Amino acid sequence: MQHLSLLGRLLLIERADGPTDVRDKVLGDWIDETQVPDGIGNLSFESDPIAVSLVRTLNVCRDIFRNDPTIDETNGVQELKIEYFIISVVMLVRHLRKYYVFGKDQHEVF
Repeated sequence: MQHLSLLGRLLLIERADGPTDVRDKVLGDWIDETQVPDGIGNLSFESDPIAVSLVRTLNVCRDIFRNDPTIDETNGVQELKIEYFIISVVMLVRHLRKYYVFGKDQHEVF
């Protein structure tokens, strides 16, 4: 369930349009506030602007790290196993996408 917690924290950041409180209590409160009766199997949140923006940012992150020379065939990128590091990288990529020209030419430099 750690991956869902991480995704929830990233959504909180996207919803706040930047740094915000991502503690378990805040995440739990947001989950409670947004519960819907048909929540399981309901994919309507996928079209929410918050979700769309986060998916775009995560796709850029995937493109950046896809061919990273530090990838270990069995363990992936070691640095991307630490939650606070993942959040930091995603926030940085989000900021770069939002305020700068950050296309494929810049991904390799990043």
